[in-house]
Amino acid sequence: MYALVGLLFLFSIVRWLMAQRASPGRQQRKAAIAALCEKRGLVPGPVRLAGTFLIATFMDAPAFENSFSSPDGEVSAADYWRRQGKGEWHAFSLLVFTIEGLNMPYVAVTRRNLPGLPLIWGPQQVELESIDFTAAFLVRAADRRSAVMLLDEGMMQWMLDCQDVSFEMGGDRIAALVWRRDEPTNQPALPSASNPRQADPVEMELLFKFQDGFVTRVPAQVRSEYPAAV
Repeated sequence: MYALVGLLFLFSIVRWLMAQRASPGRQQRKAAIAALCEKRGLVPGPVRLAGTFLIATFMDAPAFENSFSSPDGEVSAADYWRRQGKGEWHAFSLLVFTIEGLNMPYVAVTRRNLPGLPLIWGPQQVELESIDFTAAFLVRAADRRSAVMLLDEGMMQWMLDCQDVSFEMGGDRIAALVWRRDEPTNQPALPSASNPRQADPVEMELLFKFQDGFVTRVPAQVRSEYPAAV
């Protein structure tokens, strides 16, 4: 029995090593993400997710690869995998960042076509007046007033302009993600040794663009009514 277990373990290690060697696309993607993150001052490091974020706690635990963070831990970026059922995984790109001086009640803004809908479970659903925005997003929030205040006309337009970005926010932390829709989903195990179909990290570039625009578009009223405790 122990010999069989040992053989299976050895087989899994050999299979993993072969996958590493046979995945030039994976190495190219890692190098491209590293170059992109280096421009933002990020270095290889773990992803820091707040415990209140549903993408960190919903069903099976997520898996990360190509993870980078700022030296102070305020920003994290990574490829992110979420398991949906047995042997099925969905690939995302993830960016976690901080808005200094803010203490926002929990809110999640989710693209309606997001597989597995990892962000829509939780607090009450919030309806907004914008027909275009409501057609594209689901909004859930612990406090309706704060969500409506955050999603003013400028912020809603920014979300529409950023296409596939979804996010959840609590306190001063934001976790934004984009679905990597072209990645295969029929992974039999942890897909960190997979060969990605796209080495160019266009989703990560979009997330950095989203971060830059989001921070500057947080309404002044939100900052004044939900300041971080001194």
